[in-house]
Amino acid sequence: MAAWGNMGESGASRQETVVAALRNPRTRRSAILRTSEVPDEQLGELALLIAVRDKNLQLALQSRFRRSPEESTRQLEALVSGSNPARRLEAAKMLVAMEHPQARASLVRLVTHGDRRVRETALEAVGRQRVRQSVPKLLDALEDFDWETRRLAADALGHIADPDTSIDLVPLLDDPHVLVRRSALLALGRIASPQTLLAVARFTEDRDLLSRRRADAAMRETIVEHPESLLVLLESQDEGCQALAVDYISSVSIDLCALADCANCEADSDQQSEMICRWLHNMEWPEILACIAQADLERPWVVEYVDGVANDLDPSQLADLLALAAYDPLFEDRLSMYISDGRGW
Repeated sequence: MAAWGNMGESGASRQETVVAALRNPRTRRSAILRTSEVPDEQLGELALLIAVRDKNLQLALQSRFRRSPEESTRQLEALVSGSNPARRLEAAKMLVAMEHPQARASLVRLVTHGDRRVRETALEAVGRQRVRQSVPKLLDALEDFDWETRRLAADALGHIADPDTSIDLVPLLDDPHVLVRRSALLALGRIASPQTLLAVARFTEDRDLLSRRRADAAMRETIVEHPESLLVLLESQDEGCQALAVDYISSVSIDLCALADCANCEADSDQQSEMICRWLHNMEWPEILACIAQADLERPWVVEYVDGVANDLDPSQLADLLALAAYDPLFEDRLSMYISDGRGW
């Protein structure tokens, strides 16, 4: 080992000896410290060591490759195209670890690689690193014969969260493999596109528990980001969708006036009040109370709704309304007068 550290030795000889020492388990430990001295011309030889099970060596190789991303990527791509399965996989992992645009471009090409393990490594990486250039290949991968490839492609698209890809994920909701369906639901929740709300809604009653949970989370994410998407459910002919909308109005704390505005109703108009009252009539009392509680009690729709149902409310429901009116004297006076005289507002 003393020979490769001899100061009288030429620089080229010392560098060649460093690579040779890295190959030898007995000399590798001290040679790792000099990995940075290896020139670009020898990166091909250095790359052949990527399958060696030595964490310190792997870290040293990563550091050296990052200094010369173009040449390193070229050498690693050559290994990914080679015949050694172990080196193919480790080369793909090294490209992931480089975290460089040059390496990311290589990973995009590997999304359709014939080696399943290489392909899966690339799919996971382009998703985690949000490589938008990979979207066209990911869309192709959604139709791959291998279910794990479809699942990882959906997951990657969810991380990248390009709204234009949401429709392409919908067919995966009918995939024969439950893990693919779950990943598609998770991805649609991350993208939160209103145009897929109805497609996701049917999974809120799926027999698979995790699919139901992911569908519910996706619905909530979409509604929080796009409250107007609730109109799609409310105006649906499907009673289940209408019921879902009613549940989310209260649980996500939707501003009913803002929602009515999205339906092109003018503020505080008769049309707005009529629409909101129609929605409320489909709700249970706790949900109705929650909607009124977050509203300005002087809004016309509040007055119109309470005036329309007051004769049908039981004493406990009237008490609930009085409790809400504690900080609104005018509302309290009107409600108290209604209760005592049985008159309208």
